[in-house]
Amino acid sequence: MHMPFSMAHQSIHTQTTLHRMKKHSLLDSSRSALALLSIVTAGTMAQLSAQAGPDGKTPLAAVVDEPFGGAIHGLLNLEFSDHYITPRGLDVEHQGLVFQPLLLLFWDLYSPKEGFLNDITLTTGVWNSWHTRKSGATPRQWNEIDPIVGLTFKFATVVTFDVFYTAFNSQTNSYDTSTNLDLKLTLDDSGYLGAFA
Repeated sequence: MHMPFSMAHQSIHTQTTLHRMKKHSLLDSSRSALALLSIVTAGTMAQLSAQAGPDGKTPLAAVVDEPFGGAIHGLLNLEFSDHYITPRGLDVEHQGLVFQPLLLLFWDLYSPKEGFLNDITLTTGVWNSWHTRKSGATPRQWNEIDPIVGLTFKFATVVTFDVFYTAFNSQTNSYDTSTNLDLKLTLDDSGYLGAFA
């Protein structure tokens, strides 16, 4: 990654995250009342130009563009619905209001300017489901919490390997905690196929 947390980098992570979360139906409701809210805490490039001196003509000093900033950015999704339907079609809740916040933090562990390994990013996050109506084996409004952790490796600028772990924990004791390990290998062929990609 040549420019830390550039807009392209943010877009890749956001699209990857949305695709992954949609697969697990964490962002799958079409009745969302709030649009996706992205919070980006990221490094930027200093975009300062030379400033004029007292005579209005002579530059005081030339400023060199220099990358700086932090190594963390994040995504926050706040979703409201009248249903909570699992990926397998189970209608967990169909009464009252369902609030499902998702928070993801992306930690830039390694991003050299050149080399075969281009990027290593750690993703940590948590998804929750809160309901206005108490339900479940032990009735509560807090229905579920799913911690998320993963690593993304990018090689040769076109190959991405994701390793993600998610636990599905019932706060109402309706089922035993289940876990999911997701391994994904992606090839960006747009550079080879152009308009056909």
